Amino acid sequence: MAFILYNAAFKEHRIEYRNSSAIEVDSRRSLGGSTLMIVGETFLNVTFSGTSILIYGGNIPLHKSDTGPLPDSEKNALIDGVPITVTFAQNSGGLLYKSPEFTEGFHSLDFPNMSNVCIDYMLVTPGNQTEVLGETLLINDNDPSLSYEGDWVRDTPHFLERMPLENSTMRTDSPGASVSFPFTGTAVSAFGYCEEVKDILNVDVYLDGVLAPKTAINSDEARFTIVPLFAISGLSGTTHTLKLQLTNNGINNNSIRTNLSIDHFTYVPSFRSFAIERITNIRTTAPSSEVNFSTPTSPPSTKPSGARLAGLIFGVIGIALFLALLVFRRRIFKRRVRPPP
Repeated sequence: MAFILYNAAFKEHRIEYRNSSAIEVDSRRSLGGSTLMIVGETFLNVTFSGTSILIYGGNIPLHKSDTGPLPDSEKNALIDGVPITVTFAQNSGGLLYKSPEFTEGFHSLDFPNMSNVCIDYMLVTPGNQTEVLGETLLINDNDPSLSYEGDWVRDTPHFLERMPLENSTMRTDSPGASVSFPFTGTAVSAFGYCEEVKDILNVDVYLDGVLAPKTAINSDEARFTIVPLFAISGLSGTTHTLKLQLTNNGINNNSIRTNLSIDHFTYVPSFRSFAIERITNIRTTAPSSEVNFSTPTSPPSTKPSGARLAGLIFGVIGIALFLALLVFRRRIFKRRVRPPP
């Protein structure tokens, strides 16, 4: 299942807060790039189109001296104008709130007095007719669209920052193991982490069968938090396949086996809604020769080829000869049927 990703710190994602003095933006515990820290009291509104919404983040201690697990907190809220009480849970892998299922369409979630909470990101479940063009879609590591080959296991890492989606990843330390992700869109990113990585990932990345350049990352970050393993944009809007494979040199110089953990993928769709994508059947795999990692993919040329131009000229000449033949036959006929003087 694909989700629409909302970064909580960006207002352009239809997230509104009124008391800016109560807001801090932080990069910790961040999946969407930044975290919305609500340290005071403010009105918070989220407008979304879809069938449900998930809110990820965590509660903030009321006092700096507070230690240990934080309790669940209750927040007064309005869903489409109907008052409810929302419980922000703390022991669910960063999931604060899961809404009920709605009928497909636009919905509004209001928190009149939001305080002492950090909101990292939100995931909206789109319906068949929900507009997704221009959004960022997220695919979790357990999505059925992903194809895993080799030995993979479910893992639950314990990070203090940028926790994995649903607090789990798919992990392998088997050289040659791979994961493939088919998508229809113009940009794609893969997120995860690698233990014992030394600046360059021991991972081969293929896009439509073409090997991408090795990715240089911060080795400390890659060992202790979720990071982008690969990203590319400027693709044609057809169906592509991204593949990550742990290389055969999976044992480093210190005889410590490296590993690859996949958390999630994101992509920018080239279709307007999932219903339109299915009806028009635009899932056409791009040929491997299309992929160019140095420059964005260029649109196909609209100039006619030499063969087409020659065919067009001969076609015009043929039509002219045909019309001339008709005129000639008409004159011959008139001469034959003309009465004698």
